[in-house]
Amino acid sequence: MTALLDTPADAARGRAADLKRRWRRGEPADAARALADHPDLARHKSVVVDLAYEEYLLRELAGDAPEPDAFAGRFTAFRASIRNMLDAHLLLLEQPELLDPAAGDWPEAGAPFEGLDLLAELGRGAFGHAYLAFDPATDRLCVLKLSTGRSAEARVIGRLAHPHVTDVYWARVVGSRTAVCMPFVGASTLADVVSFAFPRPGDPAPPTADAILAAAEADRLAGQADRRSAPVVRPGEPFLVGACAVAARIADAVAYLHGQGVAHGDLKPSNVVIGPGGAPHLIDFNLATGDAALAAVRGTPAYMAPEQLDAAAARAPAAGLDPARADLFSLGAVVVELLTGRLPFPTADGSKSFDALAAAARRPVTALPAALPPAVVAALTACLAADPARRPSSAGELAAALDRYVAGCRGRGRRHLRTAAAVAGLALLAGAASFAIPGRPPATPPVPLHTEKAEEYFNRAMKSLRDGNPTLARADFDATHKLSGNPRHLTFVAYCLALEKQFAASAGVAERAIREGDRSAEAHNLHGFALIEAARPGEAIGPLTAAIDLGPPPGLPAARYNRAIAQMRAAQFAQITVPLEAANDIEATLDAGLRSVGVHFDAARITAACSDRKPELRAVAIEQVRAAIRAGKDPNQCRNDSVLKAHLAGDPDFVAACNTPRGQAPDKPPPLRLVEPLP
Repeated sequence: MTALLDTPADAARGRAADLKRRWRRGEPADAARALADHPDLARHKSVVVDLAYEEYLLRELAGDAPEPDAFAGRFTAFRASIRNMLDAHLLLLEQPELLDPAAGDWPEAGAPFEGLDLLAELGRGAFGHAYLAFDPATDRLCVLKLSTGRSAEARVIGRLAHPHVTDVYWARVVGSRTAVCMPFVGASTLADVVSFAFPRPGDPAPPTADAILAAAEADRLAGQADRRSAPVVRPGEPFLVGACAVAARIADAVAYLHGQGVAHGDLKPSNVVIGPGGAPHLIDFNLATGDAALAAVRGTPAYMAPEQLDAAAARAPAAGLDPARADLFSLGAVVVELLTGRLPFPTADGSKSFDALAAAARRPVTALPAALPPAVVAALTACLAADPARRPSSAGELAAALDRYVAGCRGRGRRHLRTAAAVAGLALLAGAASFAIPGRPPATPPVPLHTEKAEEYFNRAMKSLRDGNPTLARADFDATHKLSGNPRHLTFVAYCLALEKQFAASAGVAERAIREGDRSAEAHNLHGFALIEAARPGEAIGPLTAAIDLGPPPGLPAARYNRAIAQMRAAQFAQITVPLEAANDIEATLDAGLRSVGVHFDAARITAACSDRKPELRAVAIEQVRAAIRAGKDPNQCRNDSVLKAHLAGDPDFVAACNTPRGQAPDKPPPLRLVEPLP
């Protein structure tokens, strides 16, 4: 097999297969525990879903089937995908007549099929399975979808050409099923984006759109995806702007479909794949139609229009319903869920009956972000109108309103940067005049450098850095890099961005510096630090490990500290147990002599979180609480910290530690996690 597949994802799938074999031989099945013990597995969506489903099946077989919502909620980042898998499974249990015995068992991951190697199951429904596959003939990843019966999906997709609508490589009948081979554009769906952005129902939206990018790369296969579509989301921009940019492309794709005479028929977050850069791709055209007189109501009830729900409740034929206008309602529901983490019309008692859903869908829309402009609110509200005739004539109206909002926000950002630069220049000139010494001529403003010598730019940048002005320093470091081509100067640009707290931008520049040749420990540590602060801690572990391996023995202490934090935050993000490696790293940080209020407090939280599996860490955590308070930490913050309370509450030693006399905190704590690059 080609080296294309020699990746961490394949190693993770191999370890997951071994775990499943052991569970089937009688070991207790616990997917959440397995992910906590093997953090490398938790970074791959297909592995997480596969292990969770295996645990559910084994517990069901033993007569201990868990409640589906609570079970899926244990795997926060991928709860929607796991719940979808369970829904399909439970539907077939309740309606076994949907199974086609003549078709035989579904293929399993690891088996060959029609010239493809099936690598992992990506998802399933009542009538089909989707697999991540590898085609040796073309040396590329692809997606194989198997459907029961004779599906017309390939004929529908085959005549479409839009950057946000999936393509087809080939389609054929195999036994009693239809096989469709499509490009691999990503493993995550819009449902995963919602899970990443809103870990718990009612959570506020994250500050930046980096949650969308993190969800898109959750299976670490983004580098092998088909990159037909340009990136949609910009790192570091506000979440609402990035989410609206994604929604605009989905709406544009729906408008294109309707212009081609095709209604999708089942628009929902799990039918939108999110590729690199947040680019969405509509998939699953099994229910697509161009016929306005459908024989039966079809779709997913939570996203169906009220007229469809009425027909379904009455078991009436779908004749007379307009599938394109029903698509508009579903589109509006998908966009609202992306922006808010909630469906626009939840039923009062959680009922999922057609009647209850139809009644809820006729209520006014209220759960929209306050920052949305009136034009977008009006377009969304129109899509969700209970009366089909009041919905827009085209999804293009929503796409246009969203595009205008995104362009306006991004344009303001550029104008703000230009204005800030102009103001900074005027401030320098004004400052030179205002600090003139009486009796002496006014100080002359610095003469701009006209030389093309990179060294002069670099020296001036270092002076600005020492003077505490990273913004001016960054401009000169950037000029230095343009003249020298030295990637180390690019690392200095990333360092200044980190000092300015532009973490997403810093991570991107640091990654470029490493790619161009600066493979120093400082560059890798900077990359990892920026990823952590940009809310992408899982991605930070690799660069930080590289920094530790490159650093002087016993490894760069700052990188150890950062990796401990990355491991803890990644575990909290996925709602899994903090790995013991985090405790090892924070203890190594302390052994290396790093001391500050922050180090002691982080050490207390990390060792406390690991103390359930390593009891001797409990005493370490309590001692670090004392050390943090002596260094100036507020005792009340220690008493009320959620991690410390969860693991140490009720321990008299913890209570005593929180009563330690508080020391004087330093005015400016040392930046122990961020190491300045060497010139």
